[in-house]
Amino acid sequence: MVNSRKSPKAHRKSRAFADEIGNSVSEAPKQEAVKESQPKAGQELCLLNGVAASVGSGILGWVVGFGSGVTRRKCEGKRFQTSIQKGNSSAKTFGLLGGIYTFTACASKKLRGKDDAVNLAIAGCASGVVLGWDGGPLSAMQSCVGMGAFSWLFDGKRLGEKVSAMSWGQE
Repeated sequence: MVNSRKSPKAHRKSRAFADEIGNSVSEAPKQEAVKESQPKAGQELCLLNGVAASVGSGILGWVVGFGSGVTRRKCEGKRFQTSIQKGNSSAKTFGLLGGIYTFTACASKKLRGKDDAVNLAIAGCASGVVLGWDGGPLSAMQSCVGMGAFSWLFDGKRLGEKVSAMSWGQE
């Protein structure tokens, strides 16, 4: 008769192997789910980028507005106060435009799956709508067309030069 019982050592090895296979099979979906929930290296967080651009643009706008208020105001008594008001107004405008432009460019890049001048034109148009909104629908449309064309021509050209320089360097 052949003894069908395994030695305790062989049993432990086979049990450890079975546990290892079982754990790796049961943990595989968990590991894939964790990998999918973490942002990948190429992904951008559009909202975070938009907020960061808004803050940076707002600070720059405040400096520009304050500086222009100081240099342009002739009356000595309220020069500082009016410069601060001018800085606050410019900070709001710059911050809003920078945030909307950056967020929209990022979102359209993600939605379209392309990184080209059209994304920048869409972002310029969105910024133009925000800028011209107080003037009514016609003003918003004019600003949309103007800023979209400006972004498409200048930022799109810069993007095209960057892409061609990268392809030239790889040849």
